[in-house]
Amino acid sequence: MWLTQLLGYWSRQVFAPGAQLRRKYQYFRDLLAQDRHCLEKMAEIEEIHYRGLHCDYALVARLCRELLRDVDLLVKSLVALNPLRYRVLRDYRKKVAFYVELALDVQPGPDERPWFLNLDSRQASRELLGGKAYNLALISKKGFPVPRGFCITTRAFNHFLNANSLRSRINEILGKICLDSADLEEYSRQLQQLVLDAEIPQDLYLAIQDRLQEMPQVRLAFRSSAFGEDSELSFAGQYVSLLNVDRENWVQAYKEVLAGKYSPRALSYRIRAGFPDELLSMAVLVLEMLPARESGVVYTTDVNHPGHMGIYTVSGMGDKLVGGETRAREYFLEKDKEPASSREHPAYLPGLHRFALELENYFEFPQDIEWVADQQDRVTLVQTRPFHSAREGEKGSDPDLPVLCKGQWASPGMAQGRIFRLLSRENIPLIPQESIVVTPGLYPELTAVLDRINALIGLEGSAASHLATVAREEAVPAVINVDRDMSQWQDGLWVTVNGFRGTVHEGRSQAAESAPMERRTWMGEKMHTVLKSLSTLNLKDAQSEDFTPQNCRSVHDLIRFTHEMGVREMFSLSGSRGKGLGSSRILELDIPLSFRVLDLEEGLHPSADGQERITLDQVASKPFQALFQGLTWKSIKWDHSTWHFDWQEFDRMSAGIFDPAKSAALSSYALVARDYMHAQIRFGYHFAVVDSLMSSNRDQNYAQFSFKGGGAREEQKILRLEAIKIVLEHFGFTCFIKGDMLSAETAREDGTVIWRSMLVLGYLLGRTRLLDMSMDRLDVKDLARQIIEEIDAALAL
Repeated sequence: MWLTQLLGYWSRQVFAPGAQLRRKYQYFRDLLAQDRHCLEKMAEIEEIHYRGLHCDYALVARLCRELLRDVDLLVKSLVALNPLRYRVLRDYRKKVAFYVELALDVQPGPDERPWFLNLDSRQASRELLGGKAYNLALISKKGFPVPRGFCITTRAFNHFLNANSLRSRINEILGKICLDSADLEEYSRQLQQLVLDAEIPQDLYLAIQDRLQEMPQVRLAFRSSAFGEDSELSFAGQYVSLLNVDRENWVQAYKEVLAGKYSPRALSYRIRAGFPDELLSMAVLVLEMLPARESGVVYTTDVNHPGHMGIYTVSGMGDKLVGGETRAREYFLEKDKEPASSREHPAYLPGLHRFALELENYFEFPQDIEWVADQQDRVTLVQTRPFHSAREGEKGSDPDLPVLCKGQWASPGMAQGRIFRLLSRENIPLIPQESIVVTPGLYPELTAVLDRINALIGLEGSAASHLATVAREEAVPAVINVDRDMSQWQDGLWVTVNGFRGTVHEGRSQAAESAPMERRTWMGEKMHTVLKSLSTLNLKDAQSEDFTPQNCRSVHDLIRFTHEMGVREMFSLSGSRGKGLGSSRILELDIPLSFRVLDLEEGLHPSADGQERITLDQVASKPFQALFQGLTWKSIKWDHSTWHFDWQEFDRMSAGIFDPAKSAALSSYALVARDYMHAQIRFGYHFAVVDSLMSSNRDQNYAQFSFKGGGAREEQKILRLEAIKIVLEHFGFTCFIKGDMLSAETAREDGTVIWRSMLVLGYLLGRTRLLDMSMDRLDVKDLARQIIEEIDAALAL
């Protein structure tokens, strides 16, 4: 294919050079369009990382792979401009793409057996059982009372996904999710439906069915136990647990727990925590239901009662307690003193106190424990996980502001903002950014929008609720059970919440203005690695000898190299002899300059159709018009007895025996489109090339200029170049002089700046065309200052 492309390229060069110029121009425009797409895509990826946007990792992976496809098209456009010169770039694009893919890769977990394990199994591990079940397995082996049951492993979940070919379909949906999207609920619905509609593989079904036959004839609890759950991140209340499940309905219950992995609040929590979906496979605990007279939560270290543990109890099952919908009975017991039997204390309290201390000692970290007590006051532990609260020295100082109300601590910290009254759960999507939310209860649904909330004020609730747990993890202060009803709060009122002491103050406080500590996440570390191969720019100097395909080590390098080389290809578009200008038009000018124009695309007005000779006002090209506005400026003096064309070539070809005005080979010329031009201009023995794009997209715009030659001595030519350099740098160009050649460029400016730059170039070309002959009599700086003043006067008009 490459050989066919190369042969086609050379045949057009030889037999149809005019068509080849137009073809190269189209490749160049394609290159510019791809360049813009690539830069925009790369900026979108960088924005996610550097602004800390809460997007699913699948979206990052999708954007990176789209960028790689765009870069492939970009490289193909450059290769089409010059197949022989840039063919090797395709190999380096593949190399860069390999390293990007390597950095992006996230391997899903294995799906082979075991698909279930008993809690006392020697194979039990956090990877197989997930956080909740593994913690229960650990304490079961240590002799703590736990319910009878088993765990359907994370590998069973992976087998379920693979058997139904769900991973790619899940990632396709996840690849659209950012938490600021209004479509989160819809994406969540689609994901959950994928899981609910899928079939459990027959081998997995039979394995679980056989294990269930060993369970006693009681109702069952199906509880989530994802990998990563109940560890440093609790995922408290984010997943689904089902109680009182009939054994015959286990398939539906199992799938509902798996689908809960994709609920809106579970998605929000995972994405804010910075984890990809693949790493958090879902295991499911299957436990016998327990007859609960009372149940609750123990915090083995209580923030507001040093040296105490906090025990929160409710009658029956504890779902309303952790759901934040009810107040608990609270007991704060000294940790180093066994509670005495008392009518004020339930009979199970001493045993629960002992279990709590033993668990804290075993894990060497404060624990958040869920428990059940039956009619005989026997305690069974159903869950334990690390308890996250304020660290020592974080309590800060009281704000010096009026106290609006007092309540109880639920999550430590201090924050300020404007009040938003949450009158119903349906209004959760309406919560504005950086608000203080006053809510009737600590609803678990609020976890999905915690990134918008500065602090929570709960009229009812418990520090043992799931929302309080997540608020502590995410450093969102919360005060509950305040002595003020909803009607007394005013939307928009500025308040400061002190979650350490359970107070709400009217007004702003400097104590609440310190920025929260940035948390390192898997996503942040992963993107840091990906961006090394994506956006690091190694090719910084386009003039360096190291600016080669071999040194393209990132996607950004490929984009920079391709854009720079594409512009250079256009800068040297048709060669010094004007090959390919057979269908060009003669431009009639009021200055003594032989000039021809070849239309590439909408570079001429329709009035020029069919005409061999055209006038300046029939040229539609914007950069061309700007250049010639400067070149033909009325203050520039022209000697009409001296006609300007390529004198050196004329001397070589004919010794003056034919009319140069009729020769395309000796003429200056321009290739023009509506917003593009490439011109090669000959003034006697010196030669200038101007190439410019002036579009509505500033990132594509540029003006390039080179100037060489002259009929004077070398030192006189150099002096003229020095003067031109001073002028161009004054007007924002970057300039280089090598020998008797000056190169200048300005780029990535809006159209008005490029127009001005082209006018400056045109004026300079006309003003300095023969100055090399008299440069030994002129001071370089004085000349440059004089020209700058003339151009400033022209621009002012």
